[in-house]
Amino acid sequence: MRFVVTVMLLALAASAEAQPPRAAVAADRTAAALGRGWSALGQGQPAKAVEVAQQLLQSDPANHEAAALAAAAYSADRRSIEALDAYERWLQASPGEDVFILGTIAGGVLRALATSPEPRVRIAALVALAEAGDRAARQTLAAEARSGPSIESDAALARLGDREAIGRLEATITAGGPRDKSAAIAALSAAGSKASVPAISAALKDQAPPSRMAAARALADLRATDTIPALKAALQEPDPAVRHMIAVSLARLGDPSGGVTLESLEKSPVGEFRLMAAAAAAAEAPNGPWDAAAESLLADPDPLVRLRAAALLREHGRSIEKAEAVLAAGLTDAAPAVRTAASNLVIEAIRKPGAQQDIPTLRRLLRDRLPEIQSAAAGSLLRASRR
Repeated sequence: MRFVVTVMLLALAASAEAQPPRAAVAADRTAAALGRGWSALGQGQPAKAVEVAQQLLQSDPANHEAAALAAAAYSADRRSIEALDAYERWLQASPGEDVFILGTIAGGVLRALATSPEPRVRIAALVALAEAGDRAARQTLAAEARSGPSIESDAALARLGDREAIGRLEATITAGGPRDKSAAIAALSAAGSKASVPAISAALKDQAPPSRMAAARALADLRATDTIPALKAALQEPDPAVRHMIAVSLARLGDPSGGVTLESLEKSPVGEFRLMAAAAAAAEAPNGPWDAAAESLLADPDPLVRLRAAALLREHGRSIEKAEAVLAAGLTDAAPAVRTAASNLVIEAIRKPGAQQDIPTLRRLLRDRLPEIQSAAAGSLLRASRR
């Protein structure tokens, strides 16, 4: 009897050794499921891949590979919000943000927006993709601009350094005639196109007063000190509003020839001019005491001045909480013009080279109701994931 028991115990031990540990079995099953999910996705069956990812995450909410599969599958199925929902559920069980999974979701957001019938939405998404290195998006954007050029598409391409788009904007400015060219001038200024300074400077003699005013402002924005002689010559301007803008631009460039100085701008009753003085002081001495003047403008009666003052403060890391409160209020303002201005400033801050990337904030902005802000946030996340 003792012999039989011994034999049975030896047999059971041998059988146990032959069986892999439960953890190894579970890992093999997970790997096999992931393989099926990625295969389904590769075969153009994102819904099936989503199902696999959901099953895996249900049993293991912190499974990183399953979260990556879910993000890719939902995004491929044009279900970006559901991809973000799945990611945020995974995030609750994970140690922290994963910019690579977010990059997949961001790419899906942009590809969906790039099919919008609205040009402004489509262009913003294509630009964000192009800035992240998507050559196809850049080619699509360029082809669209050539087939039906617009200030919006050329402005977007100009920010990417596209010489053809910059050339078209310059041609618009130098075409002459009574048409207002201020939008093209502003686009080149926003793109930081210093090579366009001669074309912008020529617009100081344009027939349309708004063009002349925009040219003076753009030359100061671009810090084009070599155009000071042209600006001084333009002080013979007959329109008092344009003449004052020329004098203000000269002051911003450090020349008081127009009878205006930064000190006089700081004391101006017009909030916009006080803001210009603060911005010029910030450019010259970022750590200087200009922030008190800018902070006082957060209560200016002009909502656009309030917003730009907030953007200036946030850019330099001053009075962050107050500045962000003003921008947040602008995004929900009842006036469409104020909401648009606020969104443009938020987008500009996100897009600015070297801007600190706050991943949780960018993730939240993927849900913003304004598609342009979604595009800017998604573009930043996509660039961060590719870095």
